[in-house]
Amino acid sequence: MAAPIWQVILEENNKRIELDSTSIIRQGNFVEATGRVVLARPLIDQKTGEEYRIIEAATRYHCDNKSASTLRRIYKRDESAILREENLNVVELPVRAGTLDDKVLKEVCRLNGENAPNSTVNPTKISNSQPENPIKTNTLDENLNKNLEKPLSNIDNKTEKDIRPNFAKPRRTRAKRPQEPTLEQQKDLEELQNVAARLKAANEKLLKEELEKRKPKKVVAQVLPPPAKALKEKNSPKNWHQSVAQSVAEKKGGKASPQPKVLPQTLPRAPHDWAYGGKEGPAHWADLKESYRICRDGLRQSPIDIRNSIKGDLAPLALHYTPSAFRLVDLGYTLSVELENAGFLELENKRWVLQSAEFRRPGEEMVLGKRADMSLHLMHQALDGSRLIVAIALVEGRENPTLQTLWNAIPLERENFKETSKTIDFKNILPRNLGYFTYMGSLTFPPCTENVQWVILKEAQPVSLEQMKNFAFLYPENARPLQANNARIVKESR
Repeated sequence: MAAPIWQVILEENNKRIELDSTSIIRQGNFVEATGRVVLARPLIDQKTGEEYRIIEAATRYHCDNKSASTLRRIYKRDESAILREENLNVVELPVRAGTLDDKVLKEVCRLNGENAPNSTVNPTKISNSQPENPIKTNTLDENLNKNLEKPLSNIDNKTEKDIRPNFAKPRRTRAKRPQEPTLEQQKDLEELQNVAARLKAANEKLLKEELEKRKPKKVVAQVLPPPAKALKEKNSPKNWHQSVAQSVAEKKGGKASPQPKVLPQTLPRAPHDWAYGGKEGPAHWADLKESYRICRDGLRQSPIDIRNSIKGDLAPLALHYTPSAFRLVDLGYTLSVELENAGFLELENKRWVLQSAEFRRPGEEMVLGKRADMSLHLMHQALDGSRLIVAIALVEGRENPTLQTLWNAIPLERENFKETSKTIDFKNILPRNLGYFTYMGSLTFPPCTENVQWVILKEAQPVSLEQMKNFAFLYPENARPLQANNARIVKESR
């Protein structure tokens, strides 16, 4: 395999665009070439959290249709150190005029402009056919082969012809045709209209689904119980809260009417059609079910890397949490703390009922490129069905008594649950400083529902190394990778 010869196509804004002239291969109406972006300053890779300065991409171009599809990307720390590679699903997209891709496409197609449309360009071979003007044809072929095989720095050698004026001729010829620009513009317009129609249909479908979810909650006249309670009534014993109340009353020396013990008929568990690795991992969630497609197609997915936040005097978090009976459930992908009458918080004159709590390792939230060892998510819901999640970073330190109360109730069987007569108050696990970041995102597990408000507390809480190891034994890794920011607004309290 020949060593790459990088030709500078464009240099601006602390970046340089280069094309490997040895990689250009034409197959029918397509031209494959390898290009790269060299950055003046390194960026952070969202998947690995490490720095990179070079992105190489193998791309297939359609010179006639002015379209391109990326086949593979390679992220590099420098010229020799590869950070990671990724093969992409081939999707041919139109190249917009004036963009960076348009400049590369023109350069690639210019370098192949003199070749027949159904031939494969190979800089090491010369055609054996005898044209009508052998002197002119041989000179062009020789110049092409010499320039492709030599370093770019030698192309301008005065002893050899410069082939670039010859390659420019087809472009001038095409420009004289009055109908071609009109046809190309028509193709671009039709493609844009198709894309716009698909986006409109997808948005209308998502809006319809969201409205259908909210309809039942809006017609209920009485005060709704926390949704976590409704979930317990569906998947757990009907008199669970009564049995817990009886146990608490007996412990305090009071009297409570005896309640019959009712065993659950079905074990509450999470669906197992998705996972955090393998063929059912985050990269494939959208392909598992139609209802999971938003995991890939959504524009407000979580988690994200918190950067460039807007500081302001945000409304304070008014906490009204109370001690609550709880049940600890092993969902198969995390531990969930199901709560009963655990209180609520108020934010901007809206009340959010605390339903449950879940743990992630490592912490899903990233602030300025850094993740915590673990994170705790307090799941809230308002009467109108909207969701709010408070995220608390957990870092190694002293033992956390509130967390240990939960760890003591871990079920003996996987994907099972544990009843307890203890109570828990999540107010005790919150930091003193309630400064926070906030943005609009989604659930971090299927179906990845959007329109979720995230409140990420700035101050972390300590947990012991032993407590972290206990969770890691059950769930080595259950955090979703970072998602695209898509120019979302992130606010920060000051």
